[in-house]
Amino acid sequence: MRISWLSVSDRLGGSEIALVSMIRAIRDARPDWVNQVILPGSGPLLGRLEAAGASCAVVPMPAAVARVGESAAVNQRWSTGSAISLGLRLGAGAVALPGYESLLGRALSKFRPDIIHTNGLKAHVLGARAGLPDTAVVWHLHEYVTPRRLSRWLLRRYVRACDAIVANSASVGSDVSSIFDETPRLHVVHNAV
Repeated sequence: MRISWLSVSDRLGGSEIALVSMIRAIRDARPDWVNQVILPGSGPLLGRLEAAGASCAVVPMPAAVARVGESAAVNQRWSTGSAISLGLRLGAGAVALPGYESLLGRALSKFRPDIIHTNGLKAHVLGARAGLPDTAVVWHLHEYVTPRRLSRWLLRRYVRACDAIVANSASVGSDVSSIFDETPRLHVVHNAV
């Protein structure tokens, strides 16, 4: 089994620490499985992942793509200014996205994964758009999506390319299930402590 893990961060946040734990556990349980993590940079997560037994490929994420997000707007009312700001970031991100997706696609094709496991909302979309034949796509959600208009729309748009969803809690699982008419197989897997 060959698993490519897509991370949209090279820092050490909660979902990234969970990623390291999962890779370590898989290495221990299935030493013959090969784990590759594709990171957007060479931050502190890279060393932790290599120590856990993963090979890492850095595919630098353009700043314009990295800046696309709506976390600042979550739990706030959308104003004209925030909508314009998001629109400008989306436009800049759209210009940079094809080049980044091409590099990402080459890294994935070279590795030839059986599974693309995504970690982060941008990664879910990127993994779904990768379109590798005979490759399952698994979204691992650590965050609520209902307060995020753009994320809801994107996940609905690309859910057909997703073979399964892992949620880190029943609450997150219920939240993501609520946005789809038909949810792919959903599994609640709590983060290890």
